[in-house]
Order: sequence, then C-alpha cells, then structure tokens
Amino acid sequence: MRRNFRVKQGVEIWIDDKFVDLHNMYSLSEIFYSMASSLLTMIFCRNKYPAPKDLVLPQKTVLVFSNLLHIEISDGLLSGHVNQLEEIGYKNPDDLDLDWLITDEKSSDEDHIVLRFQGDEFVRIGCEAANFNE
Repeated sequence: MRRNFRVKQGVEIWIDDKFVDLHNMYSLSEIFYSMASSLLTMIFCRNKYPAPKDLVLPQKTVLVFSNLLHIEISDGLLSGHVNQLEEIGYKNPDDLDLDWLITDEKSSDEDHIVLRFQGDEFVRIGCEAANFNE
C-alpha cells in the first residue's frame, strides 16, 4: 500500500513535519464506501478536546483508501455509536488476530491498515493507496 503519511505513536498521522492526533483531537464522523470507484473514505471532525496553545488544527481531516483489495468494518462501528479512534497499525493479510498491531516502521507494502476504535470496533483495509488530506 502506497501512502502519503506515516503513523507515529499509534494515533498520530504525519506528513512531512506536520501531524494530526486523530485519537485526542478528532472523532470519526462519516464513512463512505463506493463499489464503483473502489474507494473507502473516512472523515474525522474536530472534537471538543482543547488543542495545544498556538496550534491551528483543521476542522476536518480525511483518509481515502483507493483500489480496495480487502475491507472489513465491524458491526458496532456501523451503528454510529462508536467514533473514538484508539489505535492505527498494520497486519499481515493472513493474520486475523487483531489483539496486537504492527507499527508503521515494521509494516510492509502488502500489510493491511487497521484502525481500531473504542470497544474493540475496527476497520481493516487492504488497498493499493492510502492518502491523508486536511
């Protein structure tokens, strides 16, 4: 999976020298899936957690996964009652144990990305490209 970002500390999305903390500063707002375009889009909006002084954060951020090869979304996440991201990591496509995730530094291009939310809810995606946009 090609990606324009790196994941640090399991919750921070980094592009160059800028980062967004999706765990503390944002909540999942929407998930869009297009079979025709083979896209999954996840929109995170600013929550009420106070930002550090002198830090200007975008009101929303977007993760777009294209040319999907694999997708799993837990039932509880689809209910709309869970929106707090707990961790981002990676898994080998053959490894179904989501109790532990591979860090960005140890991941390979073949690994799936896993976004784990509160209550053990998750999204697992295998795709050709993942892009983060502010």
